[in-house]
Amino acid sequence: MSPAAKSYRHAVLGAAVTVAIAAASPCEANPVASYISEADVIAVASQLSPIYTDDEPVRVIDAGGYRVGLFVVGRPKKRTAQPPADNGAIPVTEGLALPNVTAIVRIVKGSGAFVAGATLVDPQPIMPDDPDLAVIGRGFRSKRIVGGEDRHVKQGDIIIVPAGVPHGFSAVDEPLLYEVIRVDAAETLPLK
Repeated sequence: MSPAAKSYRHAVLGAAVTVAIAAASPCEANPVASYISEADVIAVASQLSPIYTDDEPVRVIDAGGYRVGLFVVGRPKKRTAQPPADNGAIPVTEGLALPNVTAIVRIVKGSGAFVAGATLVDPQPIMPDDPDLAVIGRGFRSKRIVGGEDRHVKQGDIIIVPAGVPHGFSAVDEPLLYEVIRVDAAETLPLK
């Protein structure tokens, strides 16, 4: 078992993740709830790159009108916070604004600084042939966010990022491992 998988196993303390999605009516049987075991999550975490940022799906389901998925992300490289630009723009590893995707991020391991809110500087669209489209959905990227709130995050912290809100890490103090539940209203994320 890889070191990331071992650390993950210890971090979640044997917890399993259940993604339960309510149907359009509380009396309907479709869509159904999807169970994700700790072993499922560890299997994906153990495959993350030890060198590069890696974002992999554990499960993505059709929740009736939108898709919901659990992803595991590793950011193994430390990164020191850079000073803001003259206009106050904060440099980030990868700033995203995803108009149709709400993300719920739970830090499993590591620490850093997370910026959310305001505006991406010089946003570039995520192109249809971009391999990241399948894990993050449609939207925009940038290396800077102006006017956002920069907060320190650590193991156990949870960040809820509403659809369209620019966000990204401005620093990685200790290599990060985190889970992201993505709710995709555009149904872009492939089912898994």
